[in-house]
Amino acid sequence: MAAMAWAGLYGFAWNDYDAEASAAFGALSRGDLLGFFALAPSYGGSFVLRAPFAGVTAALGGGELAVYRAVSVPCLLAGAMLGVVLVRRIADHGGSRGVRALVARSAW
Repeated sequence: MAAMAWAGLYGFAWNDYDAEASAAFGALSRGDLLGFFALAPSYGGSFVLRAPFAGVTAALGGGELAVYRAVSVPCLLAGAMLGVVLVRRIADHGGSRGVRALVARSAW
């Protein structure tokens, strides 16, 4: 999980964050709450949940890359928790170690 997070959080020039999310989180970082809501894309509900991470990071002096990484943390944690839940359920239903490893790898 840590290796995938590092690889995915190296930068955002190659993904959709720059085109879809950076403007909204940039407005929030400047304290422009209305701008944040106006610039958030249609899936902005997830932005509202991640906004506190962006706000705290910006308040502590983090730049655009730091905000990108901070708003990714809740999503990474949710993926990891989903993997744990799925692997436990498979184990409870008698799934083999190989199947559990495959599911864990897929979830993360």
